[in-house]
Amino acid sequence: MKKVIFTGVVFFCAIFLAQAQSTHHTFWTKETLTKKVNEKWSADLELIHRRQDFIANNQTNLFQKPLLNSTRILFHYKIQPNFTLSLSPFAAFQSYPLLSQITDNQKHTQLEYRWTILAELRQPKEKWEWSNRIGIEQRLIRREPSLPFNWSTRLRLRGGLKYSFSQKNSFFAFDEVFFSIDKKNINHAFEHNRLGIVFSHQWNKTFKSELGYIFIKRLNKSTTFFDVEHTFMLNTSVKF
Repeated sequence: MKKVIFTGVVFFCAIFLAQAQSTHHTFWTKETLTKKVNEKWSADLELIHRRQDFIANNQTNLFQKPLLNSTRILFHYKIQPNFTLSLSPFAAFQSYPLLSQITDNQKHTQLEYRWTILAELRQPKEKWEWSNRIGIEQRLIRREPSLPFNWSTRLRLRGGLKYSFSQKNSFFAFDEVFFSIDKKNINHAFEHNRLGIVFSHQWNKTFKSELGYIFIKRLNKSTTFFDVEHTFMLNTSVKF
């Protein structure tokens, strides 16, 4: 067990100390509509929109250019009080390249359809809650309009710690790492890592908002350098 922990620490230190090719500032927002069917079943409809700056202009404007638009459906089944299985039977993504140079603005948008299964285990203790989540994503991607769709499989692992300092307010710190598990080139098996903190406020029984920051280190698709993203996040959710 000690060897596993040591290997993990060395791995994440290597990621965060690796040389960055470019630094970006992005803004993510997500609106979620949740329908609780019963004590075990619930469903989500997510609408996601992300924006980015254009660092070639030497300006930090989070809303200058589009980064991603997405719609996703999720079903959640609570197997046990602290163990939940989630399934996304369909999600559609339209993503734009990170803009580092003027020529990047001429690149094509990427179209993706995605199917996901997630399992999350929560371990609450008084005001604290530790959680672990593992997920597998099956992705159908078309990188350019003239190219065919290609299949890709991705593994995502997340550990998080939540502290509730009142019934309505909480902090959540997490680290999530993404691996492409079907790449032949082992140098690009690692995709990116997200290290973030989120503040949540439950306004009433139906409406909740989240404000957060995520530090992302993403392996460039064509090199062995990393792109760094400073991401600011605002999410809202409504239960009905």
